[in-house]
Amino acid sequence: MNWRAAIPNALTLGNLACGVLAIASLLVEISSSSFGGPEATGWAITIIPSPFDWINPHFALYPSVFILFAAVFDLLDGLAATMLNCTSQLGAQLDSLADLVSFGVAPSLLLIEALVSERMISGSLGGKQENTIESNILFIIFVLFVMAVAFRLARFNNEAVDVKHFIGLPSPAAGLLTIFVEFSISRWHGGVLDNFWVLLPTTALLALAMVSRWPFLSFKGSTREKLALVAVFATGALLAWLTDWQPWVVLA
Repeated sequence: MNWRAAIPNALTLGNLACGVLAIASLLVEISSSSFGGPEATGWAITIIPSPFDWINPHFALYPSVFILFAAVFDLLDGLAATMLNCTSQLGAQLDSLADLVSFGVAPSLLLIEALVSERMISGSLGGKQENTIESNILFIIFVLFVMAVAFRLARFNNEAVDVKHFIGLPSPAAGLLTIFVEFSISRWHGGVLDNFWVLLPTTALLALAMVSRWPFLSFKGSTREKLALVAVFATGALLAWLTDWQPWVVLA
């Protein structure tokens, strides 16, 4: 057994584990909002103690925290494979499967959960009517987002890799952008449906960018391109520190 290859594969499995934990925590959150209010816990299917009881029940960001950790594992497995010179077809396929769960299914479910929670709350208070046209359109767009992630990953595994650019928006970037946008919307007045005309084109554009053949900068490009990407992240961090902007807005 090639133990060097086991290291990046283990990191990739860590990415997958974080994606699964994000989905599991969303199931608990949906169950809590559907049965008994925000203090209730339990699975959406069976009423058993939640494995996330050790987390503060008011800390509603933990599904997204798992997705952020998945992104860290996704970054580390690529670095480990390059440093150890042990890239393999198995690792590539495993990475795509993990990315589909962590940056496709999990972010889409996060947005669907926000939509479901808003409808449950507004319906119980006599607010907006349920099953609005906007909510149905958003639901379809979120499903199409997952399909775009799957298509992008399948195409990436079956085509020659451009050493200088990404062809199409990478799925981890798209998945992270969806949760940054969701956080930004949650900080504004109103909920998901009140910001329908922000969330709809943003999610649709991200899906289109993934299936497109547009070139995107990567750290595999020239030194100037690498410095440009570093400058973008440094500028965002500086703005988040110096201004009163929401950090999630700056990240997005």
